[in-house]
Parts: sequence; C-alpha cells; structure tokens
Amino acid sequence: MIKSVAGMYFSPSGEAAKLTKKISKVIKDNIEDISIEEINCDYEDMLGDYSNEFDSETVVVIGVPSASGRLLAPCINSLKKIRGNGAFAVILVTYGNNTYGDSLFEMYNLAEEAGFNVMSAAAFAMDNAIFGSPGIGKPYREDIEKIIEFARVSANKIKRLSGTIIDEMRTKPAPLNIKGSKPHRKPVKIPLHPSTNSLCIGCGKCIEICPMEAIDKNDPSNLDIKKCIACTACINACEQDARGFSGPMYSASKLAYEIFTKKKREPEWFI
Repeated sequence: MIKSVAGMYFSPSGEAAKLTKKISKVIKDNIEDISIEEINCDYEDMLGDYSNEFDSETVVVIGVPSASGRLLAPCINSLKKIRGNGAFAVILVTYGNNTYGDSLFEMYNLAEEAGFNVMSAAAFAMDNAIFGSPGIGKPYREDIEKIIEFARVSANKIKRLSGTIIDEMRTKPAPLNIKGSKPHRKPVKIPLHPSTNSLCIGCGKCIEICPMEAIDKNDPSNLDIKKCIACTACINACEQDARGFSGPMYSASKLAYEIFTKKKREPEWFI
C-alpha cells in the first residue's frame, strides 16, 4: 500500500518546484481517500549534491526543467544517483513555451533505469527562466486546471495498480509512448550568462547555490562562462536583485523568443 508521496525537483528558477509541489499534493489527497492512515508528503530539492533511495510504498513526483529540449547536466547527474526500488513515479518537465524536445523522453529513460515504475509523464509550459513570460502569462488558468486533472488521473492509475500489500502481485504499468528519442548529441551550450551589478553586497548566496561552481568564491562578479549553464539559480537566490542578464545579445535573443513563443503551448501528458 502507498504510505507516502515524495515531491522531488531540480528547480533553479523555482518553476519546476511549484509544479511538483502542486501535483504531489493533489496526488496525496486523492490517494488518501482510500487509506485509513494519513499519507505523508515531503519535498526535496535536487539542486545540490543529491542522492536518495525509495521503496514501493512511496509515490515519487519528479519535476525538472527542460533547456533547449534537453535536461541540464547536473540534473542528469542527480537522477543517476537515485534508486527507485520499484516505487511508482510521476515525472514532468517544465519549459519556456517553446519546445521540450527530447527532455521528457530522456527523463523517462533515466527514471526507468533508476528502478522506478513510471506511471505518467507530462510537459508544461511555464515562464522561461531566462526571458520570463512572453507577455501572455504562464501558466494559464485553464493550464492549472489541466495540471490538477493530470494529477488526479495519475493518482487514479496509481490506486488501481497498487491495491495490494504484496509487491509480487502489484501490476507493472505498461510502457509510456512518450514523444522524443534518445539524445545523441550533447546539450546545446546557451551563450547567455548572468552578470553582477552595483547592488551586489558580496553575501555569497549565489556562490553557494550554483550547481556548477561557476562563480568565484572570492568575487561574485567573476563568472566562469565555460562552467555556467545559465540555469538562473544564482539570480533567484540573490535578495539584492544584483544578478541578471543584460547586453545586446540578450536583448536580441529576448525579442526573438517573444516572437517565436506568441502561440500558446498546450500541456501534454502521457498516461
């Protein structure tokens, strides 16, 4: 029987975290309807040096961002350190209203290789980590309703397949027909990188949060662009509004993004 729900996310910008928590709570509430005991629900951040191990009595909701249609390198490394041990998983990617490419397919394979039984998968367009909202606002109200519906359907599938305390008798879900293919190229290197402005007080929070250790420990304004993956973790950690993107290349890229993403991208899920 299911005794707990774990929401697990790699979320430098915070978007994947919000979505993961929402879906985890809906799943927890729906599974709790058939349980005598209260279902525990915990959340964990994979942004640092993360590893974990689960069991078949836990439903794991995993949310990560897509970057240029791929998963970020530190996110992949974290997923490879996790052991599912037959736990049911719900996986999802967020992307900036352009394309999620092969990222969901890539994540599905990583989760299966880690020993999870993936019950459902979804891709949701959210604010772009680098360019923000293209002026049309994400997520839409109807998208939120679809997010909740996806979580409910996922919970119903989990309840249907987990109705026994005997592991050997639990039904293994059929493979999901997720769009995409196994990536054969390295992730695209984003040529934009955050910089520091005069508001910086040298508190070091950006240094601590950077998953690539790309920020100089002695000087936050000094960034190793060869290491930086433009994940925006440092920007969101800064309480002084001292980090961000700027310059002519950023302005041109933002304009192109706004033109390309005017058409609303609908949520997609596979169950």
